[in-house]
Amino acid sequence: MSDLPRSEPSIEELILSAAHHVRPSRDLRPSTIEAARKHCQVRRSERKLGGLTLAIILLLLISSPMARYGEQLRARYKKPNAVEIERLALEYSHDRQVGAHFGLSEAFNRLRQSQAVSFGQLMQELH
Repeated sequence: MSDLPRSEPSIEELILSAAHHVRPSRDLRPSTIEAARKHCQVRRSERKLGGLTLAIILLLLISSPMARYGEQLRARYKKPNAVEIERLALEYSHDRQVGAHFGLSEAFNRLRQSQAVSFGQLMQELH
């Protein structure tokens, strides 16, 4: 079968014969380079936008639990202000019929005990 002469030229022969007739235009290289640059800029912009979107989503997912955890920590380790300590001292001195200085001392002792308990709970949670 391969010994039979062919009446039609092969695809390779057609391409080779067209090589002398087809010429690229003068602006083919600059327009190709410009198209490649635009494509790269679009891809770079898409990657940046995707990264920014991912960062925002992660921030939103993480910030809500972290805010709740921060509120819990603030509530657990809330420092009493001077008015609260004075109120506790006056209540203790009035209930026990002792002087204000002893009531203030007892208020600080109770505050320190509650902080020690909170600190102990924190240490147990960490271990």
